[in-house]
Amino acid sequence: MKKSMKLVAALTLVFATMFTACSGNSTKTESSKSATKTGSVTTSSAKTSNTNTVGSKSTTSTAAADNSSGAAKLDLSSITGEGDKLDKILQAGVITCATSPDFAPNEFIDISSGETKYVGCDMDLAQYIADSLGVKLEIVPMKFDAIKAAVTTGQVDMAIAGLAYTEERAKNMQLSDLFGNTDADEGQGIVVLKENADKLKTADDFTGKTILAQNGSVQLDLTTTQLPKANCTPIADVNNGAMEVITGQADGLTLDLAVAKVLITAHKELAISDFKFEYESKGNVIGCTKGETKLVNALNMVVKEVNDKGLYKQWKDKAVELAKSLGVEVNN
Repeated sequence: MKKSMKLVAALTLVFATMFTACSGNSTKTESSKSATKTGSVTTSSAKTSNTNTVGSKSTTSTAAADNSSGAAKLDLSSITGEGDKLDKILQAGVITCATSPDFAPNEFIDISSGETKYVGCDMDLAQYIADSLGVKLEIVPMKFDAIKAAVTTGQVDMAIAGLAYTEERAKNMQLSDLFGNTDADEGQGIVVLKENADKLKTADDFTGKTILAQNGSVQLDLTTTQLPKANCTPIADVNNGAMEVITGQADGLTLDLAVAKVLITAHKELAISDFKFEYESKGNVIGCTKGETKLVNALNMVVKEVNDKGLYKQWKDKAVELAKSLGVEVNN
């Protein structure tokens, strides 16, 4: 769910902080990665860290040792369901959470203290879950398109990464109830160079243009289905995609508009095209290994509490402000 002082340094941080595929529903596609985040630093401290291997990618993660979210520990005695992950989490005292920290304000990186911290509204939710279960939180950062494999093979306990509900995800993962429907009025759009914004305003204007979208995201589906005359190029990393737009190697980058608004605040050379995809957001979900219904039932208790208290909106508002402040003040 950070960005500029010196152009190159700022780009590195901003990009490392700000995006990653978002999601939503189109009339043809049912959601994906979506943006909504808040800005408290909740997920990592340098106290405990280890290296995890996800596929071929080695990732370092950190765990927060203290209750920092204010969540009360849940009574889990009545929780039922299949799978043993919840029991193992409680026994180990740690829950692992995969995320793709390039998608502000949902999940992004804050290094302003000299220490790498994973922040944003999704990370606030992850911390709230850990505190509700009475365990430590370990964040496992990875590319967005690696998250599915990490979850389905059980390498992580859960994934919180701007995941919207899709039928394909429901077939491959055990999904939580919906949360965070705070950006239904935002939508999905395309970030372009400001100097080209007047020339790229309609679907026809993107004919023959190179539009980037993150692999495995709803943005990719939206671009290929709703802009069939454009050259849609899948990318593994949204950070690199934004750099390609800035340097003129691509004409646009499809993003959740909540994320795009944070991006253009930090980078004055970018703008949001007037074109918007057909889109409807219902909120996001937490992904767990298929069949782990006992764990998901416990997570749904937390999700209900978060929804009832309106916490996600609060976290998102803080995350937006943090992302904007980092974009102006942080030098990598």
